[in-house]
Amino acid sequence: MHACGGFCRAQGPRIRINLKSAAADIQKSPVISGQPAFSRVIQVTLMPSRSQRCDPRTGITGGQTQSGYGVIDLLFVLVLIVILAGFAAAGYAEYTLRARVSGGIILAAPVKLAVAEYYSTRNTFPVSNSMAGIAAPEDISDRDVYSVTITTVPVTGTIVVAFKARGSVAQGDSVLLIPLKYYKSVLWRCTSNTLIQQLLPAACREE
Repeated sequence: MHACGGFCRAQGPRIRINLKSAAADIQKSPVISGQPAFSRVIQVTLMPSRSQRCDPRTGITGGQTQSGYGVIDLLFVLVLIVILAGFAAAGYAEYTLRARVSGGIILAAPVKLAVAEYYSTRNTFPVSNSMAGIAAPEDISDRDVYSVTITTVPVTGTIVVAFKARGSVAQGDSVLLIPLKYYKSVLWRCTSNTLIQQLLPAACREE
């Protein structure tokens, strides 16, 4: 107990925030395996304000303390949560689109194998799906992919993975898998003329 000078002093609310690189986690979401990288904990701790009872006659503080949250403190935490939720929603939307693009490339794996086998036996690339002995372009599809086509642009044997419209991906946006001769085998270069770099797997991004 101590003299309070005729009035009671209260400890103001203390706010302790630990964001632990939340924005960096959102930008580094995995593409195919695992879950979106929102795994680091976002901690917001609001310490209640405390006030001590004061005897106005003696000017002495002491006894039982009272605690509580101020309206402004609660509004601050609410606004902070809304802002962080907005970042998380935007990051998750981008993550799902990258997963779609990566899934389309995986869907094209048997087509890449057919092109490579055709080249190994004929020393040239097929110009169409039928020449490679595989299904028609529209028959190679799934929930996200519209078609997988062997074409001659920009070079013979190029595989075009065309996507269905969803989010920022428009109908017909595509990834190009371009074959490169390497002795009797084939290497592949991945690129896109329509999709933004952030939606492409790391192997397809232009440095």
